[in-house]
Amino acid sequence: MAYWPDIVAIFVAYVIATLSPGVNLLAVAGTSLRLGRAAGLRVALGIATGSLLSVSLAVFGLAAMLAATPVAGGAIGLAGGVYLCWLGVRALRLARLHTIRLIAPNAGERPILSGYIKGLLVQLTNPKAYLFWFAIMSLVMGPEAPLWVGLALISGIAVLSFLLHCGFALVFSASPVQELYAKFGHRIEALQGMVFIGLGAYVLYETMRFG
Repeated sequence: MAYWPDIVAIFVAYVIATLSPGVNLLAVAGTSLRLGRAAGLRVALGIATGSLLSVSLAVFGLAAMLAATPVAGGAIGLAGGVYLCWLGVRALRLARLHTIRLIAPNAGERPILSGYIKGLLVQLTNPKAYLFWFAIMSLVMGPEAPLWVGLALISGIAVLSFLLHCGFALVFSASPVQELYAKFGHRIEALQGMVFIGLGAYVLYETMRFG
């Protein structure tokens, strides 16, 4: 069986899904705009690590177990929804307190692990990520699929996730974008907060509805 066409198709689908507006893009963009390039890159690295873990779960069949276990799937959904709502409330609070400002590269920088953990949690507490990979992997990872297919998918997605999310951090920390943020930062934070809260509420609703 020729596996490469399916592998390439999965890579293309992942790139398209990543480029579309979503939780991961918002997390990297918001951090890069408010705290600068280094902080955005740390969030991007956390998301890339989370992508590596979630696709590994799918390849090795653990995502199927999560999908078949309502308690585990529900716990992930609830945790993800609460975390997204918390990020949204935090963004709205920043906008309301008028604390939006550009931060110099080495001024008041947060601990290195804080941004990384944020990105990791955003990815790992997103139940749709597991369902996405479970559905995708079912197309190519049959019982007869050799080990190299799974390893190719894991390594390819890890590289793509790293490049794409780091690209977001570089774009949103660029000087022209930063200048726009300095002018409209409160509105951007408020919008991001409402989007995060809306996504979190939707995840909680869907989890309780089907959980």
